[in-house]
Amino acid sequence: MIIGLVYDVKEHYGYKEIDMRYTDFHTMDDIHFAKSCIESLGHTVYNIGNKDDLIEFINDKKPVDMIFNMSWGYKGRNREGLVPAILEANNIKYSGSDSFACSLCLDKIHTKLAARYLDIKTPDFFIAYTDNVPPKLAFPMVLKPNAQGTGMGVTIVKNEAEYYKTLNELLCEYGSPVLCEEYIDGVDVTVPILVNQAGSYALNIMSILDFKQNPLTIYDAKIKSSRKCSRVVYNGVGEIQKSLIADSCKIFEFIGCCDFGRADFRVTTDGKTYFLEIAPLPSLAKSGSFCKCAELTNLNYADVFKHIINSTINRYKH
Repeated sequence: MIIGLVYDVKEHYGYKEIDMRYTDFHTMDDIHFAKSCIESLGHTVYNIGNKDDLIEFINDKKPVDMIFNMSWGYKGRNREGLVPAILEANNIKYSGSDSFACSLCLDKIHTKLAARYLDIKTPDFFIAYTDNVPPKLAFPMVLKPNAQGTGMGVTIVKNEAEYYKTLNELLCEYGSPVLCEEYIDGVDVTVPILVNQAGSYALNIMSILDFKQNPLTIYDAKIKSSRKCSRVVYNGVGEIQKSLIADSCKIFEFIGCCDFGRADFRVTTDGKTYFLEIAPLPSLAKSGSFCKCAELTNLNYADVFKHIINSTINRYKH
């Protein structure tokens, strides 16, 4: 097949690699890695670029059998849904979730409401649209821009002074609203999800730890982008593992995600699981959680892309 790769890198938007204000981008090393994995499966791959390059590619009527979508867009709560929407409008097959699922999952507040509807436990929260909203939960709290990814702006605050200062900074940098969330003392856990003909399933469960194998206080953009953390197979008891997998697949399917995804949780020392968010287009970087999980599950990198492509092909048959 002829497969086009669509993606965003910082250079598309004038940011330098060290800039942590906006981190929801791939690197060209990530793109070369994806291209080589897909080519190893016998496909021809075009590096198309971002949404603007995609529109030009479509207008030029270049041949392509499907698009492998790795685009997270840039700014706006619908940014992850832009490329799927363009492809849907032009009747072009593509991997990953549709424009609605991508936009919904980027909205952390609405995703948490979906989780609550499904009886999936999630940290208590309130919403701040302005910088004068009083704190409504006990400290410490976690503040997050509502429609950003890769840990952008995620900050733990321990008192009122830190709360108001951080709230003002996040509103100025990222706009409203800001999600203000109960801090859960525990381990960051992530569940990569794939899809076969029987439905969604967990590739495995990963714990995100520091290099000394201790839980992270907070998994923010600096740690995610620098990759200064350790990813290991989660060793929790069987019932906790079953709960994490069941909740991950339940919300993945309820939202209507496709082909692959990743659900993130915090797990306390007494075994309580708290859903944080779901990524319908998780990073497939070689050093990222998805591919690291595959490696520790004895699945090679190229097979991850093979599973996603096969799921896409099967989905378009129906």
